[in-house]
Amino acid sequence: MLNKFILSAALLFFSSFLSAQNKVVVVPLLGDDAVPIENIVTVGLANADFTSPADAINSISDATALEPYLVFIGPGTYTIGRGELVVKPNVYLVGSGIGVTILEAGFGSNDVEQSAVVTLNGFLGNQSALRDLSVIQFGSSVNISSGVYIDGTTSIDNVDIQVLSSGATNYGIYAESSSVLNLSNSHVSVENASGVSVGIFAQSGTHDYRDTEVNVRDGIFVASVFNQGARMSLSRINATSRLGSNTNSLWGLFSTNSAITTVGFSQLSPINQGSVTNLGACFVDTGSSFAAEFSSLVHGCVGGGQKACAFAKGRAQIELDGACSEP
Repeated sequence: MLNKFILSAALLFFSSFLSAQNKVVVVPLLGDDAVPIENIVTVGLANADFTSPADAINSISDATALEPYLVFIGPGTYTIGRGELVVKPNVYLVGSGIGVTILEAGFGSNDVEQSAVVTLNGFLGNQSALRDLSVIQFGSSVNISSGVYIDGTTSIDNVDIQVLSSGATNYGIYAESSSVLNLSNSHVSVENASGVSVGIFAQSGTHDYRDTEVNVRDGIFVASVFNQGARMSLSRINATSRLGSNTNSLWGLFSTNSAITTVGFSQLSPINQGSVTNLGACFVDTGSSFAAEFSSLVHGCVGGGQKACAFAKGRAQIELDGACSEP
């Protein structure tokens, strides 16, 4: 029987040979509260329980909040098929490090969920998690391609997400309605789309992003973060949107439909603006609110409808261009 491992404030390691009796795992930090892990499944190119991450996830049918599972993926590149890798509630998917464990795919879809390399599901106190690996979606010319799709309560830490599809729409992370997402210490990169390029799309729910870099480029509409209706907090975020050959809208943050966004110690900026006229650190539409503190907002914020473009607290640094008006 496997020994019990505790997730606490430090990374715990144990090592030996990967075999039925002895496994190499890295136990991740998932919060302040210790979580007992007795159920550990290994994935590797050899000498592991499974050679496929999807097969490992599909083997789990009894994960609960009190009896969660850790799926540890060893070094290597693993090719994921469409709709194949769905991480269940109370399952933590952990790699061997960014650039060491790589989950890659090359497909698109007309359905955003089916377009993702990894889907994370959770509900209420039953979360799923992704940590310590790379996700690369090479995509295709098919409509939508995405890296990670989220539906429920999830945690992402120390993950590199790249979406490089030549299709119409690319998302680095797409979070469904009423999702809860804690994102930290990660990097999201999106490029090559012909129409829409978004680093992180939040439909609604509660989102907390920390110590993360988002770089997005190419397409007609480009935004590092698109907050449609979530209560979102950004801390120490570097969100950069870059011009493509046919770009006409370029935003660090695009906020609509009663979204509430607070930003602290972050930078939101468009780069290589060219002749683009619809651009700025953020767009705040009717019904949304935006508060920035100790942040750098290149080209300020543009208002929509009857709402003021932005308001700033503390020592916020806001540079407003001619398209903006003082709140």
